[in-house]
This record gives sequence, structure tokens and C-alpha cells, in this order.
Amino acid sequence: MLLIKNTGRFRKIPSKKFIWLEGVFKSFRFQHKVEDLFKNEVLIETESGNYWLPIQNSLESFWHEELKISDYALIYIRAYGSTYEKTSDKWLFTINSFNSNYYDGLWEEALNSFNEKDSFNGLNCVNKLIELDPKDGRNFSMLGFYYYDKGYPSNIELLKKADSLYTKAIELSPNYSYVYYQKALVKMQLAEYSKAWDNIELARNLGEENIKKNKLVELENKLPYEKYLIIKD
Repeated sequence: MLLIKNTGRFRKIPSKKFIWLEGVFKSFRFQHKVEDLFKNEVLIETESGNYWLPIQNSLESFWHEELKISDYALIYIRAYGSTYEKTSDKWLFTINSFNSNYYDGLWEEALNSFNEKDSFNGLNCVNKLIELDPKDGRNFSMLGFYYYDKGYPSNIELLKKADSLYTKAIELSPNYSYVYYQKALVKMQLAEYSKAWDNIELARNLGEENIKKNKLVELENKLPYEKYLIIKD
């Protein structure tokens, strides 16, 4: 997966690259021939330079419809290797899918990566999201989830790091209901049970529906809700 900028430039795959792809397809014993899948390539702009990458025939019309020049997109590539050609033809990669809604695509990719314990990819995605929009509190909330998950159940330093990121997320996006539930969970691990209930209440008031019952039971066992109400008053 790569975040790229569309240059709008297309061309027919050069004969030398086409021959290389044919060799790759034969060596991997793919069922399809190169010409069945690829005809043209697109020049994409990345942080490390511009590259010509073959794009699947079935994607071309969608690429033209959904992307304007200088629009960002997420592309999903298959990497076959590199060549000794000039820089723009260096990588023998093919574009097998793309997502013009790059921001939400990155967000989903980051969340899935963290859930699958792929912290390297998850952190790369969330850091890119923060770079793209440093005012979106959801991004800091997701980064907080990474530290909460890593610090659970008793690494105080990491749990406090998560707590501070949740605080920042709330400052930036006060109507994002899920972050209050996240903050409640970390407060439970920090034994700050009254503050945990505070955040559960805030999440409920904003209509958060993903509050897990077993976590409420766990919090109830630490500090009964009725007692919390007395303390709160």
C-alpha cells in the first residue's frame, strides 16, 4: 500500500518492461497472460520520486473518473523487484487496486493493522494521518489505543502516554464519543475509577453505542455506580 499523488500521465507499457513482466508471470506460473491484465501504466508521485507503474486494465476507467491531477490516492501494489533503468522506471510494481478516498482508507488500514498486532504498519499509517490532518482528534485517539494496548494491563508509563493522547484527542474533537470510552478504559487501569465513570457518562451522553457490558461490570466491581453518584455530588 502506498499513498501517492496522481500526475494524470498515462502511457503504453514499454516493450522492455512488458517482456520483464512476461518473464515474471511465467516464473510464477500465473494463469493469465500479461496482456490480459495490463496494457498501460501511470506515472505516480511519491515522497521518494515519480514512478511509472503498470495499472490493471479494469482500473483505468475508474482512475480517470475518480482522480484529478494532483489528487491523492491509496494504491495497492504487487512488488516484483527493481531494475537498472532510470529512476522513473526503477520499480517493477503493478497497481492491482486503489482507493481514491485515501484518508478514510488510511484510517481503516491503521485500525486493522493495530487489531492484527501489525504495529509497524499501523504506526506508519497513523503518523501519516496526523501529518495530513493534525487537527483530527481521531488520529490521536488511535495512537492512544496503540499505547493502551501495548501497556495493558499494568505498564503505567505507557498507560499514561495513552491517557495524554486521549486528552489531546478530546481537545481536538470533543464530539468524538468513542474516545471518552477509550479514556474510561485507561482510567480503569490507572485505578482512577471515578474519572472512568466520568468518561463513561460523557460517552453515553454523546450516544456512543460501543461500550462493552463486561467493562461496565468490571468498573462496577471497582466502584459501584451508585457510590460514584454520591462521590460525584
